[in-house]
Amino acid sequence: LQGLPGCTWRQWQFAPSPTGKKKAKHWWVAGLVPSPKTVFRGKLGLMPATPLRALVVDDEPPIVDEIVFLLGKDDRILDVLSAHSGAEALRMLEESHVDLIFLDIAMPTLSGLDLAKVINRFRNPPKIVFITAHDHHAVQAFELNAADYLLKPVSEARLRESVRRAIETNG
Repeated sequence: LQGLPGCTWRQWQFAPSPTGKKKAKHWWVAGLVPSPKTVFRGKLGLMPATPLRALVVDDEPPIVDEIVFLLGKDDRILDVLSAHSGAEALRMLEESHVDLIFLDIAMPTLSGLDLAKVINRFRNPPKIVFITAHDHHAVQAFELNAADYLLKPVSEARLRESVRRAIETNG
């Protein structure tokens, strides 16, 4: 069993099925689970082996609420955290593992671009998707290895596409 492709040995864990369903059934034998980089094909396209944990960072609460709501509808996302400032986001990143960050650029004190520069110094930085009302920061965003760049207001379909792109660029 240890020789299954894309799998690593871990202690007993509950994990979602490769179809990405949120019913976390442990069909893995003796704790054998896919490694985080393993990707499956599912009804939404590429599916991570384990659902992603996302962080939404924006200084406008209605925007945060909307993005959190839309991400909550995506089967590939297990959990969504939110922060209303760059400093709050950094505190959350110290305490919690996050796979994907949806980050506003124009925020007071610490801009999204500055926060991305800090995050990119992490040993295993999460993927970053910028969500902003301004298109003139796109070049800077992609220089910081952004997985995607969205303009507000964000549609559910476009947000799903961003999640797909982030999964695709994993590794």
